[in-house]
Amino acid sequence: MALPPKVQLRFSEKLGLNLVLLQIPFLLLYTLLVSRWSPNNKGKPTNRLLFDRTARFVLDNLSVRQLPAASPTSEETYFKWISEQKLEPVIDKLILDASLMWVGKEGMNYAMIYCHGGGYVGPLSDFQIEFWHRLQVSLQSQEPGVQLGVAVLDYSLYPAGFPTQLHQLISAITQIISSGLPPSHIYLAGDSAGANIIIQLIGHLLHPSPRITEHLELPRDGHSGFAGICLISPWVLSNTESKSERINDLFDLLPSKCLTNWKNVYMPSVLDPSDQFLVQPNDAMDGWFKDIQGVCSSVMITAGGREVLHDSVVKLYENMVLYHPQTTLYVQDTGLHCDAMFDIAAKSKNPHPMEQRVFQWFHANILEKKLGGN
Repeated sequence: MALPPKVQLRFSEKLGLNLVLLQIPFLLLYTLLVSRWSPNNKGKPTNRLLFDRTARFVLDNLSVRQLPAASPTSEETYFKWISEQKLEPVIDKLILDASLMWVGKEGMNYAMIYCHGGGYVGPLSDFQIEFWHRLQVSLQSQEPGVQLGVAVLDYSLYPAGFPTQLHQLISAITQIISSGLPPSHIYLAGDSAGANIIIQLIGHLLHPSPRITEHLELPRDGHSGFAGICLISPWVLSNTESKSERINDLFDLLPSKCLTNWKNVYMPSVLDPSDQFLVQPNDAMDGWFKDIQGVCSSVMITAGGREVLHDSVVKLYENMVLYHPQTTLYVQDTGLHCDAMFDIAAKSKNPHPMEQRVFQWFHANILEKKLGGN
């Protein structure tokens, strides 16, 4: 499988990108003087208000071709963050120009593969690494003997489409397994589009696609698949518009039209109709997640009560919990898309409720495995 060439912006696109970025200082000033008094923003801290307005403005006004050019690459972000933390960079190369960028690989007895969000368009951000590094530190300080290695999957973005990212995730998993760590000690975590890659993997393991040439078979070693799967504000690219997409578009920092644009770019790469439900599981027939208990021991799903994806996330949970009783859903009433991560980006001081709930799930999961001798 060959990767498509990377996007080269035309002069008009570069000009448009710079014009959008030049407007941000004026947007921030207007937000401080006017928008902060809107009923929709009542009670929101100033730092989050400024960040959310900026994020919404950028996502509203940059095309799928312009958005990657507004940010460093995932690898550049990783090296910058690693340098700031005074840690050693460790990168394992995978197929199709993908790689695993490690935080704390040495001495690990558990691993977590993290797939970042961004609509298959936007690269990794430093606050996403920071979120999982905080979990890593929390586990190692409170769970003696636990060394969690966090592996950030640097996967291909637009114009690469399906099934490139799924191939790359499978390659990452097989590489870690071949290093001696069993699936029962491997967690999979993702937010938004990154969570969709993991959902694709679940679907492929349950309904193998002939288009997926990378082979993955979970060993029958007495344990139940992966250690656990964590899906934060997962994007399921549904064909039907939900009520939350209409109502919460007033509140969320992720515009509904942006999701539609990203979906319209990604879905044409799903060439075989039989692969559609790997990407869009909420549109699948009943029983799509039957036998999911053989894929992982438990699932954690989160959503924000005010995010546009709320209804589709709840439906995903309802479809999963039918076949896996160890599936947990946490909805933060006033939360937005990937709210805890964006709280870190906005430099909030207090731990976010969603962050605390995700960390509690990981702690309980690890403790159960330790008590069970796994």
